[in-house]
Amino acid sequence: MKPARPTDSGVRPANAARGATPTSSLRLTATPTVALAGILAPDGGDATLQAEVTRLRAAGRRVVMRLAGDSSPASDFGCDQELVNNNGRWVVQPVK
Repeated sequence: MKPARPTDSGVRPANAARGATPTSSLRLTATPTVALAGILAPDGGDATLQAEVTRLRAAGRRVVMRLAGDSSPASDFGCDQELVNNNGRWVVQPVK
């Protein structure tokens, strides 16, 4: 006797009447479909940078640390802002 398959149960997906298959409504896109919402921080061991990253994360912000030598655009990380050093003070600013 053959083991039963899930489709042998007689239960059909709700969209089966429309001729849809489980994967017919899936699409792959090359661009993100969600809004960018994050802060890209530079690589570095600076104590004031780490303190600012910790403060931002504690406030519920998403902060992504760049790896050493990486030059990918902030959008590749889902970020629309960046953390930059402005006269010794770390500030969040929109990506240019």
